[in-house]
Amino acid sequence: MTERSVAEALSSEDEALLVEIFYWRMPAYAEADVLRLARITPAALERAVAENEVEPRKTGADRLFAWEDVVSLALDHWTPRMISAAARAALPPLNRTCVIPVELPLYQIRFLRHLAMAASELGKPPLNVSDVLEREIDGLVSSASASDLASLEKQMPGFTAAALDFASFQQRPRLVAKEACVYCGSAPPAGSHACAACLLLHEPGTGDEERS
Repeated sequence: MTERSVAEALSSEDEALLVEIFYWRMPAYAEADVLRLARITPAALERAVAENEVEPRKTGADRLFAWEDVVSLALDHWTPRMISAAARAALPPLNRTCVIPVELPLYQIRFLRHLAMAASELGKPPLNVSDVLEREIDGLVSSASASDLASLEKQMPGFTAAALDFASFQQRPRLVAKEACVYCGSAPPAGSHACAACLLLHEPGTGDEERS
């Protein structure tokens, strides 16, 4: 599914909420705004507080929640694929989704579809196979050791910030997304999404001559 079709699959209300969260972010939000922006019920918010998933900055009737908490709750409703479609320019470059061809045995493709259908919840946008793969890979990243993360950061500058500090309100210098190979980060040929070596390895048989 292309970025355009993903955006079209989101309701106009979903897209407007994601734009407000990521383009017009504020350091703290009143409880009513948290419920509205994250599209959750008061009971669900109370469970998140009780389970220490989010932590109010103030207690009592006028509780405030950090932007990071709003994003954490929003990620339970929308996947990174959906967020990237609605608010791509507001995300760090390494958190923006890209479309690549992936070859898998047919039984695995259908199993991924099964997992996506089973994990989709009433009242939330439906999941697809990309969402299932993203969650599995995110689990691997989250369980990586500190030494592995340090090694990955050397290979892919910005990796730890993108993977582990995605929902941080801390203002970072705006990163300009330069043309780069989606696989290795090197400069790709003009008009291509990947360098020649990565195309040959990861997408054999999909060269420019076959794309036309």
